[in-house]
Amino acid sequence: MTNIQELPPEAFDKNSEERKESFSEKLAEIILQRETGDLNAAIHQVENLRSKMNGCFGGNPNNDWITDCPTQELLLSQIDALVAY
Repeated sequence: MTNIQELPPEAFDKNSEERKESFSEKLAEIILQRETGDLNAAIHQVENLRSKMNGCFGGNPNNDWITDCPTQELLLSQIDALVAY
């Protein structure tokens, strides 16, 4: 999985450091929820996280934290692979 902390500030809409921290925290929550068997909560978190970076791919661009389309594509593919796993 791409390290969110290594993404350039330009990939984010604003407050890149805050966004990076929030994304990292949400990913950690998802992993913990999956490991503890709380799959409904993990699914909800994944859907929420995914909605923050899907404006280039049919989602609402007005709520994206990540606005760079290539970065969205990379992260969405990784999230989808995580869900499939």
